[in-house]
Amino acid sequence: MVDASAAAEVSAQETRVPGTESQRIDEPVFGGQMVVYEAGRGNAREILLVHGIGDEAARDFRDHIAWLQKSFHVVALDLPGFGASDKANVLYSPGNYARVLKVVAGRFLHGPFALVGHSMGAVVSLRYAAAYPDDVLRLALVDAPGQLLGGNLRPTTSVGCRGSKLQSAFPLSE
Repeated sequence: MVDASAAAEVSAQETRVPGTESQRIDEPVFGGQMVVYEAGRGNAREILLVHGIGDEAARDFRDHIAWLQKSFHVVALDLPGFGASDKANVLYSPGNYARVLKVVAGRFLHGPFALVGHSMGAVVSLRYAAAYPDDVLRLALVDAPGQLLGGNLRPTTSVGCRGSKLQSAFPLSE
């Protein structure tokens, strides 16, 4: 149950990611609440955006959401510990965050979707794609930290986080 102060906080945060509707939801992985943003809800194609480290959280994608929502049902979130989501002294790890994404995908998305992760969000997205491969239609890792070239993972396209490069990875029409 969301109390009046939490509802007011989400209402105040709605401008956090312009052009989106926000919801504060319970998340069972860390036992707190998190904020999920949606735009372009009537579109059949779906995309989940996962931010990196920083207080901006889902706001990092605000410019991208503006054009993505023309053709995609866009879901972005403030991961627990970031942005308007609850912060706690818990084990924030890529595996636990992947479990959070599964909760969000199960509630807000309806089939295989495009998954975009930036920086730390790229690591979380990679973990999610490995754990739930049937959920992921396309995977874009932007500025992923660490070494990703070992084993069988070989990048085929370099995708930048700035406008046109990300747009070419997710064209508005197919």
